[in-house]
Amino acid sequence: MTKDMSEPEIKIPGYRIEQLVGQGGFARVFLALQESLQRTVALKIMTPEMATDQQFCERFLKEGRTVAQLSSHPNIVTIFDIGKQDNFYYMAMEYIGGGTLSQKLKQPDSRLNIDAMILGIANALGCVHRAGFIHRDVKPANILFTEDGIAMLSDFGIAKSLDGNTQLTQVGCSVGTPEYMSPEQVLGKTLDGRSDLYSLGIVIYQVLTGKKLFVGSDGFSTALQHLNEPVPELPRECVRYQGLIDRLLAKKPEDRFQDADQLIHYLRGDEVVERTPTVVVRNRAQPRPSLPGGEVETRRRSGKALIGGGAVVVALIAGVAIFIMMGKPLPLGLGETSEHFSAPIIKPSLVQPEVNPKVARFLEVAKLHEAMGRLTSPPGSNACEAYELVLDAEPGNREAAESLDRLHCLSSR
Repeated sequence: MTKDMSEPEIKIPGYRIEQLVGQGGFARVFLALQESLQRTVALKIMTPEMATDQQFCERFLKEGRTVAQLSSHPNIVTIFDIGKQDNFYYMAMEYIGGGTLSQKLKQPDSRLNIDAMILGIANALGCVHRAGFIHRDVKPANILFTEDGIAMLSDFGIAKSLDGNTQLTQVGCSVGTPEYMSPEQVLGKTLDGRSDLYSLGIVIYQVLTGKKLFVGSDGFSTALQHLNEPVPELPRECVRYQGLIDRLLAKKPEDRFQDADQLIHYLRGDEVVERTPTVVVRNRAQPRPSLPGGEVETRRRSGKALIGGGAVVVALIAGVAIFIMMGKPLPLGLGETSEHFSAPIIKPSLVQPEVNPKVARFLEVAKLHEAMGRLTSPPGSNACEAYELVLDAEPGNREAAESLDRLHCLSSR
């Protein structure tokens, strides 16, 4: 379809579309009037291209209704209606007129109450997690503000149910925005609410400093920074937030706040959170943020474009291959198998205790390809060929032989 979706022939009964206000990878958002109640709403309409995927459409409707159950929370954008008209799937939501955090960060003179924002989004995430969901894309563009300055969490476009059976958009590895992804999200592992808290920590860091936490030259380098780089020190004027940032941005989920409620208690100062030995402790005073104060002036952020989540995964696999060819050990975390996918994972007990290090690295790459669903393609970068390389290096390797048979690979042997 080449015509603009705001043209008159696009009709959603009960709504009068007025203007396009935003667009993303799978939908456009319009300012519209809900005629029955004469109220302004944000009307999200799925693109015709995505509407051809029946499985996607079914998930859109099913999970849209589920996410609507969260709409009673004061810090979550309300969903009024969801449905299908002709070839258009739509969702009518509360219109929030105060702009996004992303927009505020681009305005040098913009001011916001950061402590109130943190508390509001933490409360929203607590509601989301208790309902059995993880957001997976907490970032400035998805934090809206009312005209009164209340922070609202929005856009559950890639929200995932914690039971692992459904998700709202794409199925695959490393779903999310690279600069705001947790280490476990980068690796495509099974996630829980602590991943969202890591992303919130990145947002807080950006508001305080005016720059993103980690931005590499490409998706691979950004991912490696999330896995390996330490949490930087905040500017002197923001020192009271250092303890909060260190806790939110711990590499291991078990070293972070264990849920949003624990974070909220910490912010309010009514519960002492025990620190683990792996959390950075700095030789200076680290008073907790005082609520509800904390108004800060935002700084202009970097204009570097965001990189698609799928590119991160491809770059990660390519990077692993480079490390193997150089004979180097894998970076932290890159050798872990994914728990996020339905592809079978070989049990560690099948690996020989004294396995050749090069063989072990080839096995790790093969498992990563398998977890991604890259079984026989693309040529030169798939599970079957990786298992063949294992047998080239160690002809009697049982794990590789059984995997080739299990995946029905056309072996040249």
